[in-house]
Amino acid sequence: MPKLSICIPAYENPEGIKRLLESVFSQRYTDFELIVTDDSGSDAVERAVREAARRSGRCGEGPGSVLLRYFRNTPGLGAVRNWNRALSLAQGEYVKLMHHDDWFSDEGSLGSLVELLESHPEADLAFCGTYQAFFASDGTLHRTPRGISAEDEALLRKDWRNLFLGNTIGAPSAVLVRRSAPSACRYDPELTWLVDEEYYLRLLQGNPHFACSPEPWVTIGLSGDQLTESVRDDETVNIRELLYIYRRYMPVSGAADVPERGRRFADYLLARLAANHLPEEELPADLGIPDAARRYRHALREERRAERKRRADTAVYLLTKPVKIAADRMNAVLQPLRALLRIPAESAFWTALTIELLLVIWDKSNATVPYPGQIFRVTFLLFLIKAASEKFTRRELVFFLSACVLGVISWRCAGRNELLRAAVLLAALRGEDHRRVMKYSFFVTLAGCLALAVLAAAGIFGDLYRVQDFDGTGTDLRYCFGMGNPNAAHCMLTMLLILGLYLWENRLRWQHYAALLVLHFVLWRLCRSAAAAGTAFLAIAMSMAFHYRKRLRARDAVYRVTGAVFAAGLVLLAAAAVWGTKIPLIHWLDGHVLTGRVASLWGTTFFSGTLATWYWFSDRANTSYFDLGWLRVVYWYGVIPMILLTQLVFEWLRQIRLRRDAAAYMLVSCLVLYTLIEAHVVSIYLGRNIALPLLASYLPGLLGEERTAPAAGRGG
Repeated sequence: MPKLSICIPAYENPEGIKRLLESVFSQRYTDFELIVTDDSGSDAVERAVREAARRSGRCGEGPGSVLLRYFRNTPGLGAVRNWNRALSLAQGEYVKLMHHDDWFSDEGSLGSLVELLESHPEADLAFCGTYQAFFASDGTLHRTPRGISAEDEALLRKDWRNLFLGNTIGAPSAVLVRRSAPSACRYDPELTWLVDEEYYLRLLQGNPHFACSPEPWVTIGLSGDQLTESVRDDETVNIRELLYIYRRYMPVSGAADVPERGRRFADYLLARLAANHLPEEELPADLGIPDAARRYRHALREERRAERKRRADTAVYLLTKPVKIAADRMNAVLQPLRALLRIPAESAFWTALTIELLLVIWDKSNATVPYPGQIFRVTFLLFLIKAASEKFTRRELVFFLSACVLGVISWRCAGRNELLRAAVLLAALRGEDHRRVMKYSFFVTLAGCLALAVLAAAGIFGDLYRVQDFDGTGTDLRYCFGMGNPNAAHCMLTMLLILGLYLWENRLRWQHYAALLVLHFVLWRLCRSAAAAGTAFLAIAMSMAFHYRKRLRARDAVYRVTGAVFAAGLVLLAAAAVWGTKIPLIHWLDGHVLTGRVASLWGTTFFSGTLATWYWFSDRANTSYFDLGWLRVVYWYGVIPMILLTQLVFEWLRQIRLRRDAAAYMLVSCLVLYTLIEAHVVSIYLGRNIALPLLASYLPGLLGEERTAPAAGRGG
């Protein structure tokens, strides 16, 4: 008698049978019989079986031969009854069902599975991981490994009923069973969708021990013709079988010793019933679920919410499908250019970045930047060359194309090209080490600021300080260190501080933090910029807290603070744009924190920045400069760009929270909150925004890609 019976219930799939039998006959383990029960209406499967047996030369008598038995069902039995007939004919100690879509992954698969069960004599059930495979239209085989996780295995060993929460064992082809086990040779013919899950539950109910391996020894062929696919969306079948299994294996009385798990089983059932749109009035009363009606109403609400999200996702997919097609075509067009542009593209990128950084220094001095539009065209072209040399994923291409479309619309409506230039810069940063770019920006900016200060101190160019009435309280002396005004000087030095804290956070010691605190206290006394000073002290405090209180890095609530403050700040800015200082809270903030910034908006000729100047996409007449940076975004670019940019910021903060990237959180928080008051980064000069390289490194995560952003704050 053979050790193992391989049972193949076949139905109208001669090509699949050939592939399966080839994998069976190639196995190094040979102590098995092969049983084929054919439910087909034609003899195509029979011919395929005979041909495969003849070509293998393994069927017959003698050493290494395989006993092959073929049976034709007349009339046909149907899927599950055909499975049972194949199993009922088995004579081996072990039985293994193999569906005609599936096959063994390699020559050692069967032997490994048999050895797995033999090494666990206490178990009646053994199973392995699988490859989920499908053939593309060009005949290419695509495989994805799938196996039970350590967590799911632990749950199943703790309580076999956890299998109700999801079939973590897998397809029957991945399973090997002792024929002596009760019900080992019988699937429930009344089921179609959950037939394999019910079979495993029945086996584990009789013997909860099992053996498993995550190794993909079996390959599962996926196709739309499979029985499970034909009933996947049949709500009537799903509801009937869910209730059948729950009543049989998950009674509350049986879970009384584990009430928490009993509640979980009940909630899972209710959620699945809601997903299959069971009307509330048809919910059975015999389930033994406490407060079932209320819990089911909650499940229905959750399902409706999820359904709305699915519809929204589908709508987004359909809307972005043309962009995705364009992205794929662009990738194909750019392919020949990439090798050609690789070397000159790097030079183009660093040249353009240097120009953008020098423009920031030039703009902060007493001089006026000549021909900025022409210079921006040059840097745009250089960044575009670098972007064209990069290979993007489809999601990245869709994002950059969408961002460029937004930038073009903004440019045509408002006459401003910063959004378009920023999108191309982000694309050009793809493939660059963001820390290297940020270090380069730090040293170029620092060198430029020091040069302006030295020139001003020597009396060659610019003013070291200014004496004038800065805030309407009387004439006083404030230092500007060769830059346009004291506020600009303190702002630039604060940006350098934030960038330095991000780059070298792990190298800092208490002496460095003390020196930075003293330095920025002195700068505050010399420059008198409250917003810059407050941001600098916030950056130092956050960096110190994360540096010396490591537990803060792991606390979820800490990373939510900026989002909450940012949201509140946006609400206040919107209220200020609508009602000005008529609201007492805004009146107080404008007098004590914002130093008259809100009142100044309403004092302009055309009420720049107020609600009257808001458009979906801004107008070319909106050319004024003012602080309150997020209001400037709406004023310069429009409501739609503002909504999209704030959504990007909130999602960025969420990604930072999920990765517990404390240094990035410090940098982004300081810039986001500083922009509520000032408008340093809302500028025609891209070099002012020190966070763009960091944003580029986070884009894959923001787009749901596998790649993750490089870890920040490791010093260098």
